[in-house]
Amino acid sequence: EDFYKQKIVWGEISDKTKFAIDIEGKYFNEATTFLMVGESLLFLVGYLNSKVSEYFFSKIGTTTGVGTVRWKKFTIEQLLVPKLSDVNQIIIEELVLKMISTFDDADNLKILTKQLNDIIYKAFKFSSEEIGFIESQ
Repeated sequence: EDFYKQKIVWGEISDKTKFAIDIEGKYFNEATTFLMVGESLLFLVGYLNSKVSEYFFSKIGTTTGVGTVRWKKFTIEQLLVPKLSDVNQIIIEELVLKMISTFDDADNLKILTKQLNDIIYKAFKFSSEEIGFIESQ
């Protein structure tokens, strides 16, 4: 049943965050991929693709030894996810939808990604020094 639901999908091995959302529940996973169903998936896919998520995962995940990370389900479950206000969660969901609709526009995608990361940095109350450190990773 979960294959037919809205879901987040990702491959096990990658050099960075590469989470996607199947909004209509019409795609099926292939080997060495995972899926996540549940609530607030637009928010979660935005967060999982953020610089904060990538940084946190680099501290708890395992590597392949050749510059890629193993994005295992049990490790993803350990990630810290901020509790945002309803307004900020809606803003992130709207940003994700805009990112999906303008995926081929690299300049716009860069602006939207920065906006998403800024909201998440504020949610964790990171200082400018901490943000600079995460951005440099």
